Amino acid sequence: METNSDHEQPTLTQERAGMKEWNYLQQSLFNFLPGTLRAPLATRRQAFQQLIARITESRARIWWEEYPGRSNTIGSRLLEMCYQQIRYGTLELINGYLESTLIPDLPQHFADLCALLLYTVEHEQFVAYHLAQFPLPVVRGDRIRLTAREKDVLVGLIRGESAVMVVIRVHLLYLMDLCQVVVVPFLMRYTMRGVVSPKLL
Repeated sequence: METNSDHEQPTLTQERAGMKEWNYLQQSLFNFLPGTLRAPLATRRQAFQQLIARITESRARIWWEEYPGRSNTIGSRLLEMCYQQIRYGTLELINGYLESTLIPDLPQHFADLCALLLYTVEHEQFVAYHLAQFPLPVVRGDRIRLTAREKDVLVGLIRGESAVMVVIRVHLLYLMDLCQVVVVPFLMRYTMRGVVSPKLL
């Protein structure tokens, strides 16, 4: 006589195998990132496409362009690879691959992870390109000595002041410093000589 445990055993085995496969896919995908940042877009996409085919043993395939309907001859599952508003392509999975009773959305999680990694690679390359435009000390993180006026400008911008307000405030500070350094000593010198009235001080 069969028991419920006899029916549950194959299901648990399949679920365990599915989770093991999903864990392997995640590790393989995250290992893909470091070596792709400096490659051109076409090369990165080709490498990613080959990676997906290799780690899934050709049970998954990426289509960058619109999916050709005639290719779906075995009734495979099609999933969009999207991150936010960016669509990268279509992920095709053969029937039964990554199917799970416990996590029915697992195939879509796979497609979403692919899109996220593609976005991350593009973002890292975007940041690297713009960092290359900065002077070397800024990229290395070396301390840069700022003048007092530059510090005042940065403090103003951090506080949320508009550019006009920052310019006015810094200019007034400059005039006050100039007054302390030049005008006040001038007045004091000529006051002592009786040329300038003490009321001006």
